[in-house]
Amino acid sequence: MRLTLELDHGEIMPGDLLWATLVIENTNDYDVKWRGSGCKVPGNVLARPAQPDAGRQWSGALGGFKSWALRNGETYANFVVEEHWNLAKIWGGVACPAAEFVETMAAKTTLRTRWVWDGMVNGGFAGTRPAPTGPLDVVGSFTLAEGAATNVVQATSPLRVGGRGDPYLSAGVAIDRAYDDGRLARWLQGRPEPTTRAGVPVGAIVGSARLDADAWVIIAAQKTGPAPHEIEVRLGADDGKVRSVIER
Repeated sequence: MRLTLELDHGEIMPGDLLWATLVIENTNDYDVKWRGSGCKVPGNVLARPAQPDAGRQWSGALGGFKSWALRNGETYANFVVEEHWNLAKIWGGVACPAAEFVETMAAKTTLRTRWVWDGMVNGGFAGTRPAPTGPLDVVGSFTLAEGAATNVVQATSPLRVGGRGDPYLSAGVAIDRAYDDGRLARWLQGRPEPTTRAGVPVGAIVGSARLDADAWVIIAAQKTGPAPHEIEVRLGADDGKVRSVIER
């Protein structure tokens, strides 16, 4: 098997379109089985962006809350196959079934797909944002089905993301700035440990960080008895200055 991944240019600015062509060649004298899912698109293309800055490490209650708030914060650069990109412009999206399948690729044949990326990353806590500046790898892959086992063949092409990157602070740095203000830190350090007091349960501290327009909103809450205690910190996403702190 031979994979070739061709990019139409070597640098992209967030918001522009980058086209990638994935060429899959069965150079064998025999047929091969390949595995896929959803809409039966042969192969896949993705990029591996740098992850958001996690900021500083903290101990005790501050570290515990920050770890909770930042869980599942990975971001992804999603390439879309050309057919789905065109349909999305008409219908607003494409739904693929949650299924896995095995197809046959004949000997000495070639499969070719085109993929597009707009220079933005998704996931994390900020929705869709400009990709980080600098180099990253674009990876094309094709999964062979060899009985119960799988064998993933890959091809990689280098790419550089230009521009100034995301002007907003990451969620991790936003939490650091909220701690520096003092009020969230004191609230967290003053909360009781999870336990049961005189028959009244005291829960663990939970919370979240999310981007709301041009502001980070950080919420921490702890349930003690029937009602939760909660604090909300809102700060500028560009400068990290605290705009409001509300306790409920």
